[in-house]
Amino acid sequence: VHFVVADRTGRAPFVTMPTLRDRAFQKIVPALDAETGLVSVDGQHYYAASEVLDGGFTIYALLPLGSRITQLATGAAILLGVFLLMLPLIVVSVHRETRDKTQAVSEIVDAFRAVRHGDLQRRLVIRSDNEFEEIAAAYNRMAESLVRLMRENEEEARAGVISELRQLESQFNPHFLFNTLENIKFMTKLAPDDAVRMISALSTLLRYSIDNRVRQVTLAEDLCHLERYIEIQRLRFGARFSYREEMEEGAETCLVPKLFLQPVVENAIHYGADAEGNIEIVSRMTMEAEQLHIVIEDRGLGMDAETLHRLRTMMAEGENRSVHTGLYNIDRRIRLLYGAGYGVQISCPPSGGTRVEMVLPIWRSGGEENAACADCRG
Repeated sequence: VHFVVADRTGRAPFVTMPTLRDRAFQKIVPALDAETGLVSVDGQHYYAASEVLDGGFTIYALLPLGSRITQLATGAAILLGVFLLMLPLIVVSVHRETRDKTQAVSEIVDAFRAVRHGDLQRRLVIRSDNEFEEIAAAYNRMAESLVRLMRENEEEARAGVISELRQLESQFNPHFLFNTLENIKFMTKLAPDDAVRMISALSTLLRYSIDNRVRQVTLAEDLCHLERYIEIQRLRFGARFSYREEMEEGAETCLVPKLFLQPVVENAIHYGADAEGNIEIVSRMTMEAEQLHIVIEDRGLGMDAETLHRLRTMMAEGENRSVHTGLYNIDRRIRLLYGAGYGVQISCPPSGGTRVEMVLPIWRSGGEENAACADCRG
């Protein structure tokens, strides 16, 4: 920057650049008066500014435009250099920010996809100090709320299942009890020893039916108490009644619902008499593909197609609208205990009679004996 001090006459007693003395300086004054601020002296362009001082002097400051441009270029170069130096940091920062956001979005999408497939255990942990963290927190609250609601619903459903199971287990056929007591009344006069045996068998069977300590017993235990029921029927029907069992080795330790064989055999006795009034029942217990199959067949007249269809529909819909209460109860108990893949299947073979097959999963006993079984044998 060059400075010139001029008096009222335009003479410049003080300059910092000799070429601006006298005549050359005279070219600056009109340009300043025109307030353009741009002057040209001997081919050199300047940007000029002035300030009036006390005593009639004026000071002029002249900046060569070449220097200004150089300064601007230098500043631009410095800025460009700084930008180029910072560019990798900017790229890395932007990439990291983009990656973090993309990862957060992916985690959120995966979490909601898991919920859609029933997985409510996943929780989101996103620390980004932005809206994604708020979304993650909202998702976690939603998942915990769903888990809590499902647990409450499961507890209510379980309570309902237990209540229904207890109700089904307590439905001991009153007709059987009435008929047995009637037979005991007559036997006390005609065959006192048989009456005592029937009373003992009935007592054991009743104690077993009201024992609420267990819901499942081994197949051997249930067969043990079924024998008490069979004993009563042999005393009641005499030679007209025939019952036999066929059991695959190892099936006796499988767990089954308590007192679930007796109602099926009772149904076979009630509806399975042939034309002469004889009753022949066969029970078969086999294991196949991790399933326990128990088939109870009679040689009676069987069911007509309409009755069979109505009974199958009743079981499929889970509503009892039939006199075959025992079969419905057993099917319902099996489904409640083991799931919809198990239950009772009923058919009437062309050869006659009725075939009832019960399918259960193979569950084994832990080795502890039910006190009711000891009571049965004792």
